[in-house]
Amino acid sequence: MSFTAEVITALGGLTGFSTVVASVATLIQARRIHARVSPNHGSSISDATQRIEEQLAAHGETIRRIETEQTKQSADVLIARHSVESLAREVKGLGHEIGDLRVTRDREHGDYDTRIRALETLKPARQK
Repeated sequence: MSFTAEVITALGGLTGFSTVVASVATLIQARRIHARVSPNHGSSISDATQRIEEQLAAHGETIRRIETEQTKQSADVLIARHSVESLAREVKGLGHEIGDLRVTRDREHGDYDTRIRALETLKPARQK
């Protein structure tokens, strides 16, 4: 028998040889996957996952800070709104008071124009 035939027979025939080839291919693929998954300080999936987690944590902190600031600003807006509404009620009340003063003034001093005109017509008569 030839050397090649002896090796094929020792490996279990061509079926055994194909099994060895498949095993070697699986081993090579497993090593490639292991290299991608194992941390290597840069390009591995593990390193990329770590970077993503760190960025998510940083963004989460930023979001919490923004939410806190927004809550404070919302409270300030509510206080300012209450103050504006209070001032609006005061201005409305002052408007009513001014209206009442005008009515009283018109009632008490309504005849002033007539009295002044009467005095003005008498004034030239006295100067003569």
